[in-house]
Amino acid sequence: MSKKYAGVVKPGKAMLYCVRLSDGYLFPAPNSQFVSSDAAEAILRQCQYICEDQAMDVYVLEGSDLETDQMVSISSRTSYKDLPRAFWYRSQENFQKCDWNRYVDRIYELQMAEMMSENMEDVSVPVPESRPELDEDEVSTEATASITADRPLIDRPIRIIGTPFLPPQTSAQ
Repeated sequence: MSKKYAGVVKPGKAMLYCVRLSDGYLFPAPNSQFVSSDAAEAILRQCQYICEDQAMDVYVLEGSDLETDQMVSISSRTSYKDLPRAFWYRSQENFQKCDWNRYVDRIYELQMAEMMSENMEDVSVPVPESRPELDEDEVSTEATASITADRPLIDRPIRIIGTPFLPPQTSAQ
């Protein structure tokens, strides 16, 4: 556990938020109510992945009755409202949200890979044998005599669907 974050977050009592430092954009961190101080660095990396931005920080809100401007940075212990660009994202016309779907898709992909590797542990994949040699004499000319290029393969009428069943088109003259 990092000494930098020791004793900062108590699981279940606090809520962690990812904060983009460039514009103050904030959102709840993944599993934010179920982590402890030793997970702060991992949460920071998750926040950076979600926003595709290295300039992120993790803030903690000590109680559900508090407002987000009362959050405190886990790393620097400074208040969110003291952030130079706190809530600045709210006034931006070209505001960019972070891509949670990208994060969720990646987690799903990792879970599927892990599940597949667990399910494949006891699977025995057979090694293919070499293809048997085909003897020319095994294919009889009698079996292939009925197939000719002059005769269609199907001896029954074929139903044609399309223009004959459409109403006649009148040309505009």
